[in-house]
Amino acid sequence: MFAHCYEDGRTRGQRLARVIGAVVGGVFLAVALALALGWLIQILWNATLAVIFGLATITYWQAVGLFILAKLFFSVGHHGYHHSRPKKFDDQRRHGAGADTEEEGGWAGHPAAFRQYWETEGRQAFENYLERRKKEDAR
Repeated sequence: MFAHCYEDGRTRGQRLARVIGAVVGGVFLAVALALALGWLIQILWNATLAVIFGLATITYWQAVGLFILAKLFFSVGHHGYHHSRPKKFDDQRRHGAGADTEEEGGWAGHPAAFRQYWETEGRQAFENYLERRKKEDAR
């Protein structure tokens, strides 16, 4: 029978498996990065600051602690990408300004044109696609 597919052709189960895989991969990557950064900070501290300034050498866990402290001290109040976006984008997103203008390229700047395309050509093309999928699934 014809299984429900999203527009990218994946089923709900496939999309869920992909999300779970991304989460597990992200956790694995974060742990690996934390281990590597702790080691890197330890090596750099012991090779430079301990030698140049006569400071004590540090252990791996002390290096991890230094990294966490630095992150807390120097990242307070920052929210990643939010501060790097242009103000115009934030205003348009909040207030819906420019939604029907043709200033920007692509369909995002032309919602009225997209609606017209969908009504005239897109709907029929999508129905033809669904019929082809039904025939393929019936085989």
